[in-house]
Amino acid sequence: DLLSSEKTAYEKEVNKLKDLLSSEKIAREKEVNELEEQIVMAKSAREKDIEDTNHTHKLKTDKLNNLLQSQQQRYKTKLSSTIDDANKKLEEANELKLEAQETIRAAHKDAERVIVNERNHSTHLQKRLKEKHKTELVAFIKSTTTNKRRNNNGEIDEEIVDEEVDDELVDEEVEDTV
Repeated sequence: DLLSSEKTAYEKEVNKLKDLLSSEKIAREKEVNELEEQIVMAKSAREKDIEDTNHTHKLKTDKLNNLLQSQQQRYKTKLSSTIDDANKKLEEANELKLEAQETIRAAHKDAERVIVNERNHSTHLQKRLKEKHKTELVAFIKSTTTNKRRNNNGEIDEEIVDEEVDDELVDEEVEDTV
């Protein structure tokens, strides 16, 4: 009976160990299940964080792109306006240049006309001065010739008064003095 009682005690001990192992296995499986649930939840939370971060990043990127496009459009508009203004001013400057050139041409023509008129007037005045000087010189020559040729009675000798004055000598005298 001792053997039977030891066998029974041994079987009880084995059953206790089996029960202990079974409860340990159940506890481990429960821990594994809890850890797996935590892993799934952590993965889900991480994926949600990544989605939120990506969404935030996309919103910021879209906002920056819109801002950049808006700024580029403003710069293009401003640049286009500046170019248009510069082209208008260039056109105005070219028109003013053409007007100035036309005014200069007209002034040159006027100046040429004035110069020609002044030359003509000067030539006319020189001719008149020469004629006057010649007339005065001829009159002077005749009067001096007449004065020298008076006879003893103080009367002018008609032949001498009507004597012709040498035109070439008078012309030379006029040219030398004028």
